Amino acid sequence: VWLAPTTGSGVPLERIILRHLGLRTAAGAGPMSPLFVRRGSETALSKEDFGRKIKGLLATVSIDFPALDLELDVYGMHSLRRGGATAAQEAGISRDMIMSHGRWRSDAVDAYLQSSLDSRLGVTRRM
Repeated sequence: VWLAPTTGSGVPLERIILRHLGLRTAAGAGPMSPLFVRRGSETALSKEDFGRKIKGLLATVSIDFPALDLELDVYGMHSLRRGGATAAQEAGISRDMIMSHGRWRSDAVDAYLQSSLDSRLGVTRRM
C-alpha cells in the first residue's frame, strides 16, 4: 500500500511509519519483515488480530477523550477502508484511482464513496 508523507489534514503518516519501522528494525526486523507483528515474534498479525488492535486503540481514545462519545461497536476494519475511500474522493482522486488503490474490481466501491460530513454540511451552508 502506498502512503503519502502527510494526509490532507496534516497527519504525518510518513513520520509515524518511519518511527514504527525504526522500532521494528531495532527489534531485529529485516526489510522484508511484516510491518505489524505479534508482540515478541516475527509472525504477521492476521486480519482479525489487526482488527482487534484497531478496536483496542479506539477504546483507549474513547477513554482518553470521552467528549468524542465514540460508539466503538460501529467501527472496524471497514471503517478504515470507507474512510480512506472517502478521503481520497474528497481530495479529488478519481474513482478509477480509488478503485486501483483499494483493489476494487467492481462497482462495490460505490458503497464506500460517500461525501464527508463537512461536504454534506457545506451544501446546507450554501443554500
